[in-house]
Amino acid sequence: ARPFIKHEEIGGIILPASTREDPMKSTVVCVGPGWLNEDGKRETMRVKVGNVIYHSEFAGVESSVRTKDAFGEKYLIMHETDIFGIYTGARPIDLALFGNRVLLEWETAPDEQGKVLTPEGTAKERYYTGIVLVKGPKCQEPDLRIGKRVFWNQYCSPKKIEFGEKRYALLKEHDIACVIPKRVEIGVLST
Repeated sequence: ARPFIKHEEIGGIILPASTREDPMKSTVVCVGPGWLNEDGKRETMRVKVGNVIYHSEFAGVESSVRTKDAFGEKYLIMHETDIFGIYTGARPIDLALFGNRVLLEWETAPDEQGKVLTPEGTAKERYYTGIVLVKGPKCQEPDLRIGKRVFWNQYCSPKKIEFGEKRYALLKEHDIACVIPKRVEIGVLST
């Protein structure tokens, strides 16, 4: 149990690496006491042992931990800031998000209607639209609400989630170019 004690001192999270089917989905098996913020106060961990989490594909460090129950079993040790959210249901889009992350239903353009929007004198960029499904607690834009349609740029590198016949995007609030007023009709791009 020594690695767990040392781990708790650094305030991280331990996940079993060998049981992960999806490289971005894991079950938490150990949680530290939290980390120190800029004010020197300990932040309470939002995840608990047993939570199923959605995290960055490149999050954490894989390490072997020796215990009396598991000799050299591999675990993923990560900081809580690498976690996008906690699964709240069985679907891959049932998430309680962390920070300023936003989950969108990615709108698909009808055939032949996708357009490249280019302000005069600028390079061509692709923009997409989506409907806000879930937003994290640190989102600050007051007009960014569940059910709102938003406009976002192709270069924000969203985490893409395919479920059923729909596509979803997980991105940060600052990657959203604007909330689209109801009275505005725009062309939707598809890829």
